[in-house]
Amino acid sequence: MIRFLISDSSKNSSRELELPNFSEEQRSALREFLECAKRLNECTFAQDWSVLSKISVQFGGKGGGIKNVGSVPPDEQIEVFLHRLRPIYLNDERTNFNRIANLVSSHIRDSEIAQTIRAWKNEYDGSASQEAFRMSVDLTTLNSQEFLDNYLNALEYHRDKDRREKIQQVTQHYPLDVQKPIVVLLLFYRLSAINRLASFVELCFESESGKQIKAEFTSGAPIS
Repeated sequence: MIRFLISDSSKNSSRELELPNFSEEQRSALREFLECAKRLNECTFAQDWSVLSKISVQFGGKGGGIKNVGSVPPDEQIEVFLHRLRPIYLNDERTNFNRIANLVSSHIRDSEIAQTIRAWKNEYDGSASQEAFRMSVDLTTLNSQEFLDNYLNALEYHRDKDRREKIQQVTQHYPLDVQKPIVVLLLFYRLSAINRLASFVELCFESESGKQIKAEFTSGAPIS
């Protein structure tokens, strides 16, 4: 059995939740996802979170226009990361992030845990970042899944003509060297969400062996 002890500090209450173990088919997909996440985190790109403090885009300033005044990892590091991200990123893969998140959520069927998993999905697709800031040009929001999909399918995973045209339209306001740090930022959002989901899956596997999972919420929001 998978066993949770769920506490809500805002209500000073707790409850236990017991669920059947994952099926062998589910467990196989989850283990494969964990292996993909492990290989992803072995990349040099994934191990240097200080990159986030080096990203800097200047709007206006001397000479006007939008400029990349920070730094990003070398292309080689980004390329290795993107290659290892493919089985989690691509929609048709059984280890696709949203597919695994939905598998876990549908098995557990608890509203508070489902809320947490939705928050990880929002972090993964960039929509959570839009609550803090939004970078837009015309009808395109740059800190979004749509922009990242267009960029990767135009310039990295594929050379899709229609996607390239969309990216070319963005370059009229945001040159490619400015788009790159935005892409790097979005990739780190994805990495963070992947790691959260992978850690939770590992806890579920530990619980199947008899360990109780402790989850704490406050005002409906997970804090640990």
